[in-house]
Amino acid sequence: MGKFGTGFVLSRGTDFKLVRGEDFETKEKFKERSKEFIAQFRPLLIKKKEEWLELNRNNPEIKKKKIKNMEKTIAKLKSLENKRIAKTAK
Repeated sequence: MGKFGTGFVLSRGTDFKLVRGEDFETKEKFKERSKEFIAQFRPLLIKKKEEWLELNRNNPEIKKKKIKNMEKTIAKLKSLENKRIAKTAK
């Protein structure tokens, strides 16, 4: 608790946080590991966000602004994933 880390939130109450072990990891190594950690879960994030969007697209209780933000988020995640795939293919 109280340590600085990086991660992502999958849904309310479900989040993942990567924390640097100061005794055995440098800041540079932690940054590299952080990028790999988030990239590993990006396909899962895309899938879950698309499922949420399909369930809530026509829900009148969900504001249109939130739907549009979710669409933008999914597009950004897909773009990042495509770049990662292209980079690994080289």
